[in-house]
Amino acid sequence: MNTASAAGLSAGPTPAYRASKWGVVGLTRFAAREVAGRGIRNNAVCPGVIMTPMVERSFAAAPGLEQRWRAAQPIGRLRTPEDVADVGRVAVLGDRVVRHGYRPAGRRRPPGVARA
Repeated sequence: MNTASAAGLSAGPTPAYRASKWGVVGLTRFAAREVAGRGIRNNAVCPGVIMTPMVERSFAAAPGLEQRWRAAQPIGRLRTPEDVADVGRVAVLGDRVVRHGYRPAGRRRPPGVARA
C-alpha cells in the first residue's frame, strides 16, 4: 500500500510535488503488474485535501481558502486522516473487511453484523 496524492494524477501548480506523487503512482502500477500473477495486490491511495495541521496553517494564512476548497469537494467536506486510513484498510483487507465485521472508526456497525 502506497500513499500518493490526487495531485499526482494530473498536471497543475506545484510541479515538484506533483512529479513526486506521480512517481509513487507509477511505481505502484509497475509493482502491481509485476506481482499480480502471484495473487499479490499493490495499491495506492490518492487523497485530495486532508485536514492536517499543515492545511489548517494554510487556511489561517489565506482567508477564504478553506471555503473555496470545501466548496470544491464533491462530498461537501474536507477529508480527515481517518478517512484515508479507512480507504487503506479496505484496499489492503479487501473482502475480509466485510467477512470479519470491520467498521471504520466512528461509524456504527450495521444491524445484524457481528463483532469480529
